Amino acid sequence: MKKEIKIAYFPSDALKNTVLTSNGTVLDNYCTKCESEENIETGNYILDATFTLDAVNYLDCENILKVKMDYGDEVFKISKVTIGTRYIDIVARQITIPATLCLYLDDVRPTNTNGQGALSHLLTNAEGVKEITLISDIATTDTAYYEDMSLYKAIHDSDNSFIKLWGGEVLRRGYTLSLLTKVGIDRGVSIREGKNLTGFNGSSNLDNLITKARGKGSNGIKGNWISSPLINNYSSVYQQTIEFSEVKVKSENDTEGYDTLAQAQAELDRRVNLDFSNNDIDKIKATYEINFVQLEKTEEYKNYTQAERTYIGDTIRVYVPKVKCDVKVRAIIKRYDVLSQKTKELKVSNAVVAQAMSMNGIINDLKKQYIETNNNSISSYIDAIIKAGLKDSHVVIRDNELLAMDTKDINTATKVTRLNMNGLAFSSTGYYGHYDYGFTIDGVINANMIGAGILSAILIQSLDGKVKIDLSQSGKMEITGGALEVRNNNNTVIIDGEHNMHKIMASGSLQLTMEVGETVISHQIIHGLGYAPCNAAYAELTSSGNAYVYSFPYISYINFSSGMIGISLLGRCWASSNLMEFVFSRPADFATQKEVINIRYYIYKEVAI
Repeated sequence: MKKEIKIAYFPSDALKNTVLTSNGTVLDNYCTKCESEENIETGNYILDATFTLDAVNYLDCENILKVKMDYGDEVFKISKVTIGTRYIDIVARQITIPATLCLYLDDVRPTNTNGQGALSHLLTNAEGVKEITLISDIATTDTAYYEDMSLYKAIHDSDNSFIKLWGGEVLRRGYTLSLLTKVGIDRGVSIREGKNLTGFNGSSNLDNLITKARGKGSNGIKGNWISSPLINNYSSVYQQTIEFSEVKVKSENDTEGYDTLAQAQAELDRRVNLDFSNNDIDKIKATYEINFVQLEKTEEYKNYTQAERTYIGDTIRVYVPKVKCDVKVRAIIKRYDVLSQKTKELKVSNAVVAQAMSMNGIINDLKKQYIETNNNSISSYIDAIIKAGLKDSHVVIRDNELLAMDTKDINTATKVTRLNMNGLAFSSTGYYGHYDYGFTIDGVINANMIGAGILSAILIQSLDGKVKIDLSQSGKMEITGGALEVRNNNNTVIIDGEHNMHKIMASGSLQLTMEVGETVISHQIIHGLGYAPCNAAYAELTSSGNAYVYSFPYISYINFSSGMIGISLLGRCWASSNLMEFVFSRPADFATQKEVINIRYYIYKEVAI
C-alpha cells in the first residue's frame, strides 16, 4: 500500500505544475507538530509547524510546503522561520496570500462589472508571476480604481477594496482564490448544545431573545403588542417592552413630536417591526467552540464526530434544549491537525461580527453623557467627541476654522485643507500659500483643477458647446458635429463612432443541477426579442469541492486510470427568435456524481453608436 504523504517540501521557485503533480521531498519524519487555521471572517489561512533540526536545509522563507488536508492537498509558502536549540518553528501562509502580495497594480480600473469581471481585469493587468486563478460568483456590479498597490491590498485592504465594494467571502484552495457570495454548504450535520461538557464552550443571546414586543415612548405612550414572524419556532414566548423615548406627542410645552397619540403609536409599532426585520431580535445568536481533542475523552464524543467532517463556511444545526429548537450556525474558524489528520477545533457562529451604531445607541450615549456631565447641550457633547477624536493628529481646531495638514504646525505645513464658514479650500504651498481649488459656501466650485470647461448643477459641456452631458432627468449625452471615440491604455481606438456595436439586451444568471443518475437537463430563457440574437455564456461547475469556469460549448473529457475514457459532460447553448436554451448531457457511466452548474449569459443586438 502506498504511504500517505502529509508534508512535502518544494523550493521557492517551484512551478505550479510541479507542486501539484509531484511528491516533492517528504518531511513527515522530521515534523513534530503541524496545524492549520482557516478563518472565513478575515480570509486568513495559516500553517504553524515544528520540525527537528534535521530539516533545517528545507525550511527557508519563501520555500513551499504541500500539506495533506481533509479535503485534499493544500499549498503554503513559508513566511517566518525560528531556529531553536532542538527544533525549528515555521509559520506559512496559504499560497494565494503571498502570490497576491507579489502582484503589482500600477493603475487598474475595473469598471461597471461583476465580481468575476473585476477579478479577471485585476489579474490580467497585474505585473508579476501569475500562477494563481481568481474566481467569483458575485453578480453585483461596481467600479473601482486601484493605483500603486499590491493585488492583495486591492482585494482585501484598501479604502475601495473588492471586499468592501463587491462583497463576498474568501476561499483559498491550492492556487485558486475564490471570492464567493457564500462559502460552504449545508451537509446535514446536526449536533446538540452541550452545556458543562468538556471541549464544548458556547454563548448565545437567549437572555435578550424577543419574539413578542411593544414599543414604549415618552410619557408612558405604549404601542400594540407585535408578534414576530418566528414566534412559533420556539416553545415559549419571549415578551418584552422596548423603549423608544424619542417618540412623543406634541404638547403645550413641547412642539416636537407627533400630532396625535395614534400617530405616535403607529411609529412605535413600525420601530418594533424594524427591530424584528433589521436587527434580528427574534433570532438566537450563538457562537460555539468545539475542541475535539478534549471532547474525544468524553462519553458524548460519539454525538459530535460528524461535525469533524465540516469544512469552512459549512452550515451546522445545533439543537438548543432550552428553547427546544435548532439554531443554524456556520463554521467560521477551523483548526486542523495535519499529522493526525483530524479536525482539532471548530468555531461556529451566526452572530454578526460588527454592527453600525443605531439611532437608539446614539441617543443612549447622549443620555449617558448628560448624566455623567450634567450638561444637556448636544453641541457641547459633539464638540467634546470631535476634540477627543482629533487628539494627537494633524487636524487642528482653531477658533474660526478647522485645518487638516501634513504637520501639526501651520508654519511648517505644506499640504493644507482649510474649512471655515466661507467654504472649503486646498493648498499645496502651505497655510499662507495659494489655495488652487475649493468650494465656497454659495456653491461655486473653483474649476482650475478640472481639465475641461463648465460645470453646473445639471449640465457638463465643452467650451464650444458641441459635447454636452445632461445630468437632469433626461440623462442623455449630446454630440454635435462629431463622433464618440474611445481609446484604450495603448491609445488604440476601440470605438470609432462609425461602426456598429453589440448592445447587451438581456443578461442574467441561473443554476442547473444534475443529480446522480441524470444524463440530460435543459433550461429555456424566453427573451421575446423577435430575432435570433448573438449571445455569449459561460458556465461554472462545482465538482468535488472545486469550481471551474468554461465557455460554451463546454466539453469535459476524462481519461481515468480505471479505463473509463470519453466525454463526461457536454454543454451547449443556442438562441431562436423567442428563446435561449441550455442543454447539458452526459453518458450514464459518468452520471455517478451530482453536478452544480452556474451559468452567466448575455444576449446582444447590433446597434449604431
